[in-house]
Amino acid sequence: MTGKHDEFRVGSGDTATAASASASRDPGEETKKKTPTTPPGWAVDLSCGVVAGAAYTVVAHPFDTVKVAMQSRANDLPPIGTMDTVRSIVSGKRGALSLFKGLSAPLVGYSLECGVNYASFSQCRAWLERNGHRFGFCDWKAYETAVSTRATDSVSTEETDSATTTATTVTPEPEATARDASSSENRMASRLAQVALAGGVGGFLLSGIVSPTDLIKCRVQDGQFGGPRGAIVDIYKKGGLSGFGKGLGATLLREVPGNALFFTTYEVTQLAFPRWTQASRGTSSATSAYWVQETAAAVTCGGAAGCVFWFTMLPVDYAKTRLQIAKPGSADDQSVFRIMARTFRTKRITGLYAGAWPTLLRAFPANAAQFLAWEMATQAMGSRRAVSGSD
Repeated sequence: MTGKHDEFRVGSGDTATAASASASRDPGEETKKKTPTTPPGWAVDLSCGVVAGAAYTVVAHPFDTVKVAMQSRANDLPPIGTMDTVRSIVSGKRGALSLFKGLSAPLVGYSLECGVNYASFSQCRAWLERNGHRFGFCDWKAYETAVSTRATDSVSTEETDSATTTATTVTPEPEATARDASSSENRMASRLAQVALAGGVGGFLLSGIVSPTDLIKCRVQDGQFGGPRGAIVDIYKKGGLSGFGKGLGATLLREVPGNALFFTTYEVTQLAFPRWTQASRGTSSATSAYWVQETAAAVTCGGAAGCVFWFTMLPVDYAKTRLQIAKPGSADDQSVFRIMARTFRTKRITGLYAGAWPTLLRAFPANAAQFLAWEMATQAMGSRRAVSGSD
């Protein structure tokens, strides 16, 4: 995942090598290595996303159960802390298994949601990299070609005397260096804008799945029903199919900007993560060191992305939870903006961040597991994206 520029996709064992080229290397071969490969299809990205979603759900659900219990506590009762909430949940007949109450719906729903999310993000990003220049983004195809040409042309030329070979290196002009730096900054800004836009598109598409899934999950976790089946039957009886759309607007408000921020944070932290080795086909120790590095990067950057998402979007999530568990005509059966405004007036900022501790404690390990599973799945499918510097 290291290298001078961002190669579109790398398969198992492939590496990005734009930093230098040997004079003895065939230029045609070098150019071939620089040409982006065809992006994987929807099925591959969807499958890898489903694996990531399952990993996330298993790790996150106990924390989510505690969060929902804190957020759904009756308004006339004083708030209680995270540990008191946990003790209250596990004191029932099922003990610690109560933390996994309602797991089946999100395990299916979030796995599918995550598959749609990652597939939408990956395919949209790939499309923008191919066609974004029409809308003012960096022309990555032209950039990749230029990098390939530059890597070949910048090789030190060999001038052979009768017995001596000397290498002549061309020193770039200051103006050219400044232009390269400016161009590099523009490419980085374009790259992050594409990531954010692709993430927002993914958030829009997945909201149609996550909204009804969250509706069922929250009502089960709130104790209104013993399992997902009872919640589904009740929602359908009272509202038909349209009943499952309750909270869709709130979900879009959380997922579209949140997902853009989520993937952008992951991209930025991956670029900033210190790397000490490159992929190697050589010794097993070199290969092991590389994957230790990439595992640490996925865990660290994935956890950070999750924390940023939830810290930013938790007030919206709080209002969404109140709306989705509300009974018709109750105080919370109104828009998320009214719920947030009322909560801020009565409980200030701490009210909007009810359940923050279990949410943030969940965010790091759950999203670390999600991105690690995603990276491993894409590696196994031969579609793992190289992460590298801006130029």
